[in-house]
Amino acid sequence: MSSITRYSVIIPTYNRWQLLPEAIDSVLLQNYPAIEIIVIDDGSCDATARMIAEKYPSVLYFYQDNQGPASARNLGITKASGELIAFLDSDDVWLENKINIELSLLQRFPEADMLAGNASAFIENKLRSEDTFAQRNILFNQQQPRFFDWSMSIMQKGPVCCTSSMTFRKSTLVKLGDKPFDESLRLDEDWDLEFRLFSQFNALIYPDIVCHSRIFNDGTRHFYSAGNQAKTKNEQHQIWRQQRDIIARYLNNPRWDDDVEQGFQQRHRQLSELLR
Repeated sequence: MSSITRYSVIIPTYNRWQLLPEAIDSVLLQNYPAIEIIVIDDGSCDATARMIAEKYPSVLYFYQDNQGPASARNLGITKASGELIAFLDSDDVWLENKINIELSLLQRFPEADMLAGNASAFIENKLRSEDTFAQRNILFNQQQPRFFDWSMSIMQKGPVCCTSSMTFRKSTLVKLGDKPFDESLRLDEDWDLEFRLFSQFNALIYPDIVCHSRIFNDGTRHFYSAGNQAKTKNEQHQIWRQQRDIIARYLNNPRWDDDVEQGFQQRHRQLSELLR
């Protein structure tokens, strides 16, 4: 992998002008020369635009009416010029050396279509999970990276990877179509992407923690509450309904073995029962 490989980092944001600098700074601290940072402002009505103009004039800034993170990421993809495209949510931060770790892995595994690193999860700056892969029972032999085993049933209840720790070859995203993220989804759009991604491409997962995934009760989530907040009945039903509908899209996938297919069928039935 050449040292001049260009990284495009897409940061969707909505009304987070005070948190956003932490995300941007964590990219600038990567000690890598060929980084393009793209901020997609998804309809903010705060000081985001002014803050970017004053503090980060080299950042590419684009505004759109509020349409959700899927739409914002898709717009960012169209603006990206890098051979590699990474995503970073505006309340998350990368850890030092993430890019160099990934470039080294792509040298070792040139067949990889994308990479997904490990993350720690925080709610209101309190540690929720030190190792999100371990929490999902995704293990590594002697802490070595490996390709995701599509036969794993771990995807039955939600996303495997933290979006902020995922990096794609641009050619991979192009193969997923003009809009890799489904813009009709306001939550679990990353999970929906994973179904299509893992069934078609070589996804290299690695155990290094390269991201802090953070949730704040900052009023920016219109379609779901933060993880430590009680959900209303309507909100919980909305989540179950969307999970059921996403699973229904991918039932009878020819790449699933019988046990995995039965697991997804069972999960689909469970969600349907919950919604009665």
